[in-house]
Amino acid sequence: ATAWSTTTPRVPLLPYVLLGLASTVMSQEPDAEEEWAAVERRGAHLVTGAAERPFIIHGFNTYWLMSFAADEATRPRVTAAIAEAAGAGLNVCRTWAFADGGYHALQTAPFCYDEEVFQALDFVVSEARRYKMRLILSLCNNWEDYGGKAQYVRWGKEAGVDLTSDDDFFSDPTLKGYYKAFVEAVLSRINTITNEAYKDDPTILAWELINEPRCPSDPSGDTLQVGMDRRDGILREVYRYYASRGDWY
Repeated sequence: ATAWSTTTPRVPLLPYVLLGLASTVMSQEPDAEEEWAAVERRGAHLVTGAAERPFIIHGFNTYWLMSFAADEATRPRVTAAIAEAAGAGLNVCRTWAFADGGYHALQTAPFCYDEEVFQALDFVVSEARRYKMRLILSLCNNWEDYGGKAQYVRWGKEAGVDLTSDDDFFSDPTLKGYYKAFVEAVLSRINTITNEAYKDDPTILAWELINEPRCPSDPSGDTLQVGMDRRDGILREVYRYYASRGDWY
């Protein structure tokens, strides 16, 4: 098992421009008294609340929140990181909602999930909501850190599926089934702290299909494009959400 550092990583707080928006959105956060409403798209802009206030992303990337929340010794650092970011005026955090196999795995095997780690993710979502922080949750990794597509391929091989490379993640129907089941488990999850389904929680601004997707076996990009379209379709089957494809825009 991989041992992860318990020292809080120093991550630069960089603004994210996600969801493929073509123009910069001008906005301000809703008043504190206003209901915690979902962020919605109006043309090339994001808005929130009954008054449809413009919403601009001031974001940062902190991948390790769920992993730290799964350990009582490091859980307070999750609250500290979100609170510090909120205090600095940031309003969107991108973080992992996956850990496939290995240490503190959320998905221990296809169709099998660790309840304690799921409760750690519940904590991350609830703390984000408490500090008025929107979340972009990534559902898989292109790289082997935290499992990623390589782990899906290993699971497929263990089940007797004929796979030749990690890029089969984008085309094999068995692996697609594993991924779909995981997405359904996460989106339908009822948060044990807020008692709200993830798919209905306005704290979650968007879902990222996979972090930094690559398919080097097909330089044309066709396999990657078809694979991402399929996964985007899976997400929309479960619930209509904005979906980021996992790279810088």
